[in-house]
Amino acid sequence: MGPLPMSITRTLRPQLVLAFALALLALVLAPAARADQVTFGSPLNVPATKDTTNDLGYAGWTYTFHVFHDGADTDLWNPTQASGNPQAPAAGQVLAIKQEGCAVQAPGGPTPLTQIGFEELTRQADGTYKVVAATEHFELPVCGANGASGSTITTYQPSQHAFCVNAGDYVAFNDEGGFGTYYPSGVPYRVIGSVSGSSMVSYIRNAGTMLNAVIHQNDVTNHDGYLENSGKEVMTQVVLGTGADASYRCAGGAKDKPLEATSAATGGQVSKRGVLDTPVFCHGPARCSGVVTIKGATFSLSIPYKNLPVNTTRHIRLKFSMPVLKALFQGRNPAAVTLTIQSSDPTEPVFTRSISLRASAGLARKLKHR
Repeated sequence: MGPLPMSITRTLRPQLVLAFALALLALVLAPAARADQVTFGSPLNVPATKDTTNDLGYAGWTYTFHVFHDGADTDLWNPTQASGNPQAPAAGQVLAIKQEGCAVQAPGGPTPLTQIGFEELTRQADGTYKVVAATEHFELPVCGANGASGSTITTYQPSQHAFCVNAGDYVAFNDEGGFGTYYPSGVPYRVIGSVSGSSMVSYIRNAGTMLNAVIHQNDVTNHDGYLENSGKEVMTQVVLGTGADASYRCAGGAKDKPLEATSAATGGQVSKRGVLDTPVFCHGPARCSGVVTIKGATFSLSIPYKNLPVNTTRHIRLKFSMPVLKALFQGRNPAAVTLTIQSSDPTEPVFTRSISLRASAGLARKLKHR
């Protein structure tokens, strides 16, 4: 911003000029939003005033009282939103989920089931949705307890494993229904807002929202299945990490990449004494240890390596016996082999490459006279 016009600065009292300068300084020094974190899902612009018992639109049935739908496993997600993106804009790791709302306790009834979770849904080519990942369980606050209401926003951080999503996927609110004597249609989870221009899908099916379950749009009855509600929005917002803010286990993620030993070798020369020096490079936050293996058609030779320094190339010496050398170079020079570098940690990646070994002139003469 340029200097203030003189006509303005003359009319400002010194205290106001100082306050304005400090405000500008705070704006300049304010931390910028992380470029590798984005949000999607509900913008949480309205309070959650509707619940999963009374406001899902199933016809239900009536005995001595009306039951709206089964009190069974439920997924809620927004296929369209009046504002904000309902789908993951990129692949990455879900760092946090902000859920607005609370669980309603029935009058005179026991404390409701508050266990909830979140699921990744992939839209398939035939229009169905598939449950491809799920978080661990979390607890939703009970309405009225400690001031919780439909405006309460609770932030959950999936920590049991890396909760990864792909671009275009949805993150659905998931509950177990909570059926009981006081909850014939399940616990009223007040997590839905009235938003013109948005639409929300509910899918209710006993054991129908488990991992790898497929949700069909034409699967609906008067008391369960797939139902789209216009003008409603499940108040679920997702904080997505990408790049350096996403686990390496997620597509495009680079955070916390494990130890890994690799080699730039595409070939090598075996000395007259039967020794091969092969370069090994250690990636990772700590030193690498493991085993280097050279494997041919009729032999396998391994040697351990320990505590290779990080981001440094070291040469590992492999000593071939005369019988192995004869088998390796019999009738051929160079000879094709497979180089494998296996970490001592079985969860770390294995490096494998086909390389070409050549016998040195001295070794070739030695083999010829044996």
